[in-house]
Amino acid sequence: MTAHRNRLYFHLQRTAAHLKAVADRIMLDAADITTSQAAILALIESQGPLKQNTLAKALEQKEAAVTQMVSKLEQRDLLVRRRSVGDQRAWDVEITKAGANALSQAKGEFSRINRLLDSALETDQHFLIDQLKAIRQALDRM
Repeated sequence: MTAHRNRLYFHLQRTAAHLKAVADRIMLDAADITTSQAAILALIESQGPLKQNTLAKALEQKEAAVTQMVSKLEQRDLLVRRRSVGDQRAWDVEITKAGANALSQAKGEFSRINRLLDSALETDQHFLIDQLKAIRQALDRM
């Protein structure tokens, strides 16, 4: 059994892309935000105001991608950027009341997505998670 023969990369890529597309559609229908935008809102809600580079590191995203998402969320009044008190060159990103409301709607949909995953996975999820982590660690060594 080999990754090549089983087309493992293809299956992982297709499943990840399909999961993201379905989850984003569900989230957009319910809360008008994507899963990535919800992740930003959730981090800020749980940890308080954060710098954009801190968000990027926590989400394992490029700073440019996070800056773009933050800008879109700010345009929709879901986030606000304020100059950092400790570093006038940096911006602290804070969630607004509208952002908290959107996130609240999104949380219910995350539960729905997780129930779908629970029903689809009959195997031990811890084993699958460990295997996915092993793949990421192997990729990080490249």
